[in-house]
Amino acid sequence: MARVWSFNTTMRNPERMEEMLRALVELEGVPFDAKGQRLFFGSQIKKRLYKPRRITLGEADIIAATHSSTSADDLDDTIVERILAKYDGRDVDASGRGRTAAGILNRFGLCVALQSRGPVVITDLTKRWLEHEIEDDELFTKFFLKWQYPNEIEEGYDDFNIKPFIGTLALISRVNELWAGLGNKPVGVSKVEYKLFVTSLIKASQIGEYADRIVRYRTKKESLKGKDQADFIKLFTIDRVREIYGSVGDIDTYLSDLHDYMDSSIRYFRVSGLLALRGGDTHVDIALDKQAEVESILRVISPEAKKFRSYDDYFNFLGDISVPEFPWENDADLKKISANLSEALSAQTGGTKIVELDTIKTLPLRNQVAKLELLLNEARIEKLRSLKHDLPTLDECIERIQSIVGRNYSPLTARPSLDLEWYVSRALMVLNDAVSVLPSCKIGDDGIPTGFRANTSDIECRYKSFGMTVETTLLLGREQWYAEGQPVMRHLRDFEDKLEIDSIYCLFIAPLIHRDTLNTFWVSNVSGYEGEKQVIIPLTLVQFVEILKIARKKIQETDFTQDALHQLLSTIADDVPSTGNPHAWVAMFPKRISEWLGTV
Repeated sequence: MARVWSFNTTMRNPERMEEMLRALVELEGVPFDAKGQRLFFGSQIKKRLYKPRRITLGEADIIAATHSSTSADDLDDTIVERILAKYDGRDVDASGRGRTAAGILNRFGLCVALQSRGPVVITDLTKRWLEHEIEDDELFTKFFLKWQYPNEIEEGYDDFNIKPFIGTLALISRVNELWAGLGNKPVGVSKVEYKLFVTSLIKASQIGEYADRIVRYRTKKESLKGKDQADFIKLFTIDRVREIYGSVGDIDTYLSDLHDYMDSSIRYFRVSGLLALRGGDTHVDIALDKQAEVESILRVISPEAKKFRSYDDYFNFLGDISVPEFPWENDADLKKISANLSEALSAQTGGTKIVELDTIKTLPLRNQVAKLELLLNEARIEKLRSLKHDLPTLDECIERIQSIVGRNYSPLTARPSLDLEWYVSRALMVLNDAVSVLPSCKIGDDGIPTGFRANTSDIECRYKSFGMTVETTLLLGREQWYAEGQPVMRHLRDFEDKLEIDSIYCLFIAPLIHRDTLNTFWVSNVSGYEGEKQVIIPLTLVQFVEILKIARKKIQETDFTQDALHQLLSTIADDVPSTGNPHAWVAMFPKRISEWLGTV
């Protein structure tokens, strides 16, 4: 019997979920029996979504193929079959691993991949999400408002009665209310409090009790100092873990599990924009500019689980993006939201947007909210201009970009690819005197991205003498070409149409550049896209980091201006006519970067 609710920790973020769905799509209509489950796990390995450990693989040629740092191609089918055979006879064989990976996809109502339900079904909702017709925040917020235990998909939760997200919002709100009642500034809940009380909130009736216990714990803890405080926290933690799991089992294992459940749930919940981190990431709280939305949710939607007659009823409910309607879509709540956003924008800009705010007030309420959200996001991005020549920030960006594809990388946001866009954006802001560097991400009130804006370049950069878009991806194999080929060229053309500048470039940054991606961009460079040639420069993460390190050296020694960056881009672009083919062209990049080091 389950003791806590959690997200599947094998799929810690929405990006992983999206990758798995793209693999599962190829099995649509295939029975999800042991053979289908094995095929799904094999597809993950083939597409390099899952890399078995070297000790599991054993044989040198399989290790070399699977852990290659120079190939972005899908693994050969014979290699995949040899890897799958190594799981035969294990406690969790290849079929079991495929079944586990499908679990959270079923939970979200994005597919039917259950042995008891026959062939794999990919919902229309999923297809729209994979085509980026639906953005993360809408998809996941709608799911969070509906997700409940017990439900008709998952077993083992019969004694639960909770909608986890609604319960989390209600618990944090109640703790803030009690804490303020004692004369304190509300701070949400600490991550220690979250770990011990939030994911173990399994009944809506416990919300008031748990809020009281958190406040009593916090009050006692703050009355103590030094060793006395440390001893109290340790003993309280042990007692609480035993209360959750019982007297049998290893405390450290349980604590590790609770930490993982906390970490993954916070990552997912932040996608909604309704929760934010506080106190140097030590606390989780209601986002300041989303107070009205949360009040509306808690007023309209019960934290108790609903009753459904069947699996189909619950599954169809999850898969219907039209329900529930966001409860704040009414004039009274929209007025509150507009007022909150106006206050947040004034605070962010130091009151410099008074004229714009007066104009916005004349718009219909929904338009007011949309415009204010856009301006607030732009103001949060604009604040980052102060990073120019901030070398510690550049060092952090370099370190994070270098490690982002590593097994032990810990994402800042809900998506590692969003992290990549964020750190590349910040690095470009540090480098020089750009007119503007505009990432497409949505920034939470904690200053950390919550998601992407659709149908635009990842980053748009404007300089005095040239323009540049930047597209980032962590995709490998042909998935990179499927997802990035046309959109990169289209976004660049849209940007070119907006600027009256002759020199416009696109940097495409990825761990490795797949040959199909490279050839697609080469055609655009040589023959044109929609009738005009473009300049798309595909760089590996290693090459981009090398450029950043050179720029850092120049900033430290003298200065690094936009002219220096323009010099490198134009030199690489000038090689296109003379090299004759894309592979010869990209082979010139290391030489050009090295030569650039001596000239800037």
